Amino acid sequence: MPPGEKPVPEQTPWIEATHRALDLVVSAGLLILLGPLLLTVAVLVKLDSAGPCLFAQQRAGKQRRPFCILKFRSMRDGAERLRPSRDGPQSWPVFKLANDPRLTRVGRVLRRLSLDELPQLLNVLLGDMALVGPRPLPVSDLERFERSQREAGEPDATLNRWHQDRARVRPGLTGLWQVYGRHQPGVDAWIRYDCQYLRERSLKLDVTLLLRTLPAVFGRSGAR
Repeated sequence: MPPGEKPVPEQTPWIEATHRALDLVVSAGLLILLGPLLLTVAVLVKLDSAGPCLFAQQRAGKQRRPFCILKFRSMRDGAERLRPSRDGPQSWPVFKLANDPRLTRVGRVLRRLSLDELPQLLNVLLGDMALVGPRPLPVSDLERFERSQREAGEPDATLNRWHQDRARVRPGLTGLWQVYGRHQPGVDAWIRYDCQYLRERSLKLDVTLLLRTLPAVFGRSGAR
């Protein structure tokens, strides 16, 4: 069955409430537990290179509402202006370059261990994101996708369904693709794993993915 062909089931208010309760408890607990680590990383980022310790970017959230995603800055200040131009639909999902020359010394370590993503626990606590879900796309990438679909003679039905379905839930800090699929290059794998998660979404699956995220990152099976 092609990705996105099977409809995504509706989630009841009770199910949504249990997902949100898990997000609140875990994100608040981790922010307290990891407080010293977060402070240490912030100081190292600030000492390593000029610029703020945090990087903020507009991303598309639930129902495509924009929100400001937070990360520890891993690149030189102003690196977004040096972003390589990539054309075509295969470039819309933002993959991290393995040897990006814009990375700082501390930034390379943060990227390798995925520590640059830790400030997104605050996004989860505030309700912009969930612990588990599809990764949020930059607003500029989503706008480029929508523009290209309008201009296309025959819009891509699979991509359309993917964007529609993923907008029905909060974007996540981790997900099925991050744990199992990041060794599989290309947009097709990302779409396939996103659609599978949205069809099978449950509290049990979320807990399973959370427990497997750290081994995936430190075991290098999911991080790239």
